[in-house]
Amino acid sequence: MGFVAIGFSLTFFCLLPFFIREYRAGKGRDWRVGLPTGCILLAVFVFETYGVLHTSAANAALLISLCVLFTPYTEWLIFNQKPRRESFMLAVVSFTGVGLLTISHDMAFNLGDALILVAAVLRAFMVTTTKKLTTDKDISTISLTGIQSGVVAAGALVALWVTEPDFLMRLPSSSNFWLIVVYLVVFCTIFAFSHKITGPENSALPRFHC
Repeated sequence: MGFVAIGFSLTFFCLLPFFIREYRAGKGRDWRVGLPTGCILLAVFVFETYGVLHTSAANAALLISLCVLFTPYTEWLIFNQKPRRESFMLAVVSFTGVGLLTISHDMAFNLGDALILVAAVLRAFMVTTTKKLTTDKDISTISLTGIQSGVVAAGALVALWVTEPDFLMRLPSSSNFWLIVVYLVVFCTIFAFSHKITGPENSALPRFHC
């Protein structure tokens, strides 16, 4: 959670000037839509963080990718858009493939796998909820990303304050650590999150964060 807090705090402060500029220009008045979606994103990272503790990185990567399959079904619930018949077949094939890749004779579905699976469902809901809440709203994706990042950072800091209150007094000093953080912030958060989701052709494409 410390890594999540650091990464999203940096993202928030990097994007804050863009949001302030847009707000002063009369845009971004609907910034509050970023609060509920930010809370969903925070829940995603909580489940992912503790899920990885109890499963392998390979399992986590495969299971979280299922959010792409879950997204059409969350749209079915929220927008009443029934997935195409092919989607059902592809879902069955994909679930079978993930099962073959992650479960062997000496390994069973464990707590970590379950937590990552919940995170995948939450990611799908985040994509669909974001689309629903931002329709016809005056806010850019970069401002939305900044607000969501602030919510995640605040939530992670609260979690640290409860579980490890001395964390902020012993921040990592390794230059390699901070180079990795900067890389993830720029390329896997700002770049990955700040793209526009418009139209049904893009509705099933979730925004990823590494």
